[in-house]
Amino acid sequence: MADKEKKSVYSKFNKSVQRKREKLRSKSSDTKEVDGVDSFKELKGNFEKQQNQASRVMKDATRYTRALEEMIRASKSLGDSIKTLYEPDWPYSKESYQCITDLDQTYNELATELNNEFVEPLKSYNDRFPDIKKRIDRRERRQLDHHRCKRLVEQGRAKGSKKLNELEDNFSTAQIEFDQINDEVHEVLPTFYEGRMPFFGQHFQTLFATLSKYHECVHKNTDELSGLMEHLFLASGEKKR
Repeated sequence: MADKEKKSVYSKFNKSVQRKREKLRSKSSDTKEVDGVDSFKELKGNFEKQQNQASRVMKDATRYTRALEEMIRASKSLGDSIKTLYEPDWPYSKESYQCITDLDQTYNELATELNNEFVEPLKSYNDRFPDIKKRIDRRERRQLDHHRCKRLVEQGRAKGSKKLNELEDNFSTAQIEFDQINDEVHEVLPTFYEGRMPFFGQHFQTLFATLSKYHECVHKNTDELSGLMEHLFLASGEKKR
């Protein structure tokens, strides 16, 4: 940040402190602080619930994709075994090999699409929680500072402390810093919380649409393979006769 910008920011901050200081001095010592405690508790509770739910979905989605990857490896291994066993001069050998290859391709496409369209967006969504959690923690620290400075001012007034001006200055600064982060948290948390419905609605729709397309492709390939194996079975019976 350039020096001129720093001076401008500092000047604005000092003016803000001065305004707060003047308001503070014009108030009586029993002025009530309004910081939306109940509102913040509700927002924080919703955030923690939201984080736990998103974390669980992420955990299970990761487990699901790992199981899918294992299934893909097992399916390919089984397909390779069948192609090895299925001799080239048997009926419809080329068609059978191709169906098995297509089935492997379907599995791989499913894994790739689920990872790109579901797991990665879910991971990005979960990555937002730590940053918001830091803001919540900062807000709670600023609140503690604010309460501490307020008590010191009240004690200083009661005792006629010579440091009252300094204490009031500190309180003004603490008030400004708390108000800033408090406003920020009260803006971010509700927006993030309300956004969970469209986010999960979109990506759950993607998940099930992808699975539906996958099952259709698998059904097509396995149905065709079943028909080819029937030809093999019938051909073996004809040879015996």
